[in-house]
Amino acid sequence: MDGIIISIIAFFVVIIALIIVFRILRSILIFRLLFRILSIAFLLLFILCIIVAYAVIKDANDMKNNFQNSTNLILLKNGTMLLSGVALNINADKLTPLNTTTIDELQKSYTGDRANIAHNREYYKIIIMDISVIDAMPENTSIEKGLTLNKSEIMQVLTSSDAKTTLATIIAARQKISSTVVASQLSMDSAGIKAYLTTAIITYYFSPDHINALFQEYRNGSVEVYQETAIFMLIKFAPQSMIQSLVNRTGNSSITSSITQKVTQVIG
Repeated sequence: MDGIIISIIAFFVVIIALIIVFRILRSILIFRLLFRILSIAFLLLFILCIIVAYAVIKDANDMKNNFQNSTNLILLKNGTMLLSGVALNINADKLTPLNTTTIDELQKSYTGDRANIAHNREYYKIIIMDISVIDAMPENTSIEKGLTLNKSEIMQVLTSSDAKTTLATIIAARQKISSTVVASQLSMDSAGIKAYLTTAIITYYFSPDHINALFQEYRNGSVEVYQETAIFMLIKFAPQSMIQSLVNRTGNSSITSSITQKVTQVIG
């Protein structure tokens, strides 16, 4: 009888031991499988990081070599309506206001198939800024010697169907003279006046002190860039602290500082 009991106990001990060994082996197999999956995942992530880094560095070098030597288009819009724009070539010190005809042609592309803008080969980059970016600017902006406009007045002129008359009315109210007299003294037409005010916005946001504000507006969707290459994707999705660190670390030798200083020289 005692032998039977011992045999039964031994049987259960063997069964339990087999179960434990099976679970241990299964855990080892699962661990190995999990380890292999994680290893593959980390390897793919590492390769992806290398590809992204290469794309960003390549794009940054391309920007450094071509942005300053090519003609770029900077537009101002209100919602989906293009208001004004300038064509800018930094190294050529050339800033060309866009006339009404050109704005109308670009408007058709912008409200239609935007791929037409994205693949426009006439300009190296097309930057479109929403008029809402004015909100983050100082209350008053010096337009030229003796003329300062506040944010509300700048928006009035830019959104007006007759910018020349609107600006003349604002100036006339201050000087207490006839707006007709003021309008006759303004040498630019409405498109030229809007383009001139647009350069004031560009001067602010493209200056080294405010480039981070430009990046933030881009991240918020108030600024669009065509074509949106790797470096812009990094700016859009990378943490703000990372972008801030990169800008601070690169200093005056960076592509950003180089571009913004030359834009300020050309426009300002």
